[in-house]
Amino acid sequence: MLLDDDTYTTTNKQTNMPSKKSTRNNAKAKKPVKASNADDIIKRHDNDIDLQRYSTERFVDGDLMPHFIKEAADNFDKPTAKTLLIKMRVEMVKYFISRKWWREHGQAMVFSYGSGRNSLSLKSDDGEPLVVAQLEKSTPTVLSRTDCKKELFEHVADRRKTAARKETYFTYHRKLETGSWGTNEDLRIEMKNWKQQKKDGVIEMIEGNKNSFEINGKTYYTLAITQLDGNGETVAIGFDRFGFGMGHVVSGIMYWFASEENRDAVMKYVME
Repeated sequence: MLLDDDTYTTTNKQTNMPSKKSTRNNAKAKKPVKASNADDIIKRHDNDIDLQRYSTERFVDGDLMPHFIKEAADNFDKPTAKTLLIKMRVEMVKYFISRKWWREHGQAMVFSYGSGRNSLSLKSDDGEPLVVAQLEKSTPTVLSRTDCKKELFEHVADRRKTAARKETYFTYHRKLETGSWGTNEDLRIEMKNWKQQKKDGVIEMIEGNKNSFEINGKTYYTLAITQLDGNGETVAIGFDRFGFGMGHVVSGIMYWFASEENRDAVMKYVME
């Protein structure tokens, strides 16, 4: 049986009273022995779920959790950090076990680590969320327009300082509870999805919900995606946090574009 400290041991199953000699032998056998080749043991028994879990937990605890411990300490109070870290560890272990990650990628995978208002997230190297741990909300969220506007302006300012990619639009990611930027390549993928959703009758983009706002000296042009139910009625999903910060109250998800031409082209493609 593999132990948490990478050691393993054997136990004496003899039921009769052991002799002094056998006692000495058993004592030696029970002494923990450092596993000299744990990776080979795991490889030979990769069909054993206990060893799969052991391997995954070593990876999560040794390679991933130190990043989240720092992220949580920097962004949350101690009770919140503790709750999120426990959830994050559980979800990451489940995620990697279910995908048998070590067979395909091993530790060559590259990750990024982030936090939202009430969440921690593990992302792939291209920014795709893989695992998200969130606090459960037992009471309705109370929004302050001042706070929402501050978040919006900080989101735009931070990206303009650190952007490594040519990102042309952004939105407020409700699941991660933070702003998210995208490139034109990302946008083309989104447009195809929206086109299909419009065809299926589950979303719409209303011309009257378009707007423009000046943020940190630059103008951004917005559109809003409204969700529809089976009868074509608007689904009340709550208004957009960034939009609320600028006084634009609309039930849906707003997208903010650096170019008015791009914004209008997106709406034309989706709605035609």
